Amino acid sequence: YGDASGDPAALAVGAANEVLTHDGTDFDWAAASGFDVSSITGATALATQPASDDEIVISDGGVLKRLDIKHIQNTPAFHGYNTTTTALSSGAWTKVPIDTEVFDSDGTFDSTTNYRFTPGIAGYYFLWGEVKIPGIDDNEGLQTMIQKNGAFIGGQSMIWSTGTDNALGTTTINSVYSDTNDYFELFAYQNSGDSQNYDGVETGVTGNTHFGGMRISGV
Repeated sequence: YGDASGDPAALAVGAANEVLTHDGTDFDWAAASGFDVSSITGATALATQPASDDEIVISDGGVLKRLDIKHIQNTPAFHGYNTTTTALSSGAWTKVPIDTEVFDSDGTFDSTTNYRFTPGIAGYYFLWGEVKIPGIDDNEGLQTMIQKNGAFIGGQSMIWSTGTDNALGTTTINSVYSDTNDYFELFAYQNSGDSQNYDGVETGVTGNTHFGGMRISGV
């Protein structure tokens, strides 16, 4: 390299934090200035939700690295609800058949056989579930719980009382750590003495009986 004269010896050593630049004619030293939007191909704003394999550039202790958007999204995530006329037996804990998905970001919820969420990515997860049934009488109750690998991790109960509508619902919310092969399921229990159907879809409502979860990004 050299200056405009082409003499390599004529180009002095640059100062600290300077970079060698070329203006189309010759080389020179200039202050390092990083890059701005004009450096980006197309310089066009992204108008849609980034795909999980889209990348951003971050500084990791001063070293620039590419990072997939997936790592900062709240996924895997799903939400589903019950649509079929399915009976919940009295006096026994029963897995809730969540058979219709509103969304399932990574295909990690089984809505056809086991009705379970197996996220497959280690991290902390926020989970929610609700069960609603009609036909409950006074002093009868409904309970819900979320299980992790077949064991209780959180639940809720509600007792029917006089003067309320002839239906009963309970909600379970929990946050929990999952490794790469843990799974989660929603269960319900009622003690009316008779089988009760789940209260599923109403007009404009995506399921009074539903189950969902998502990974908590950044934890």
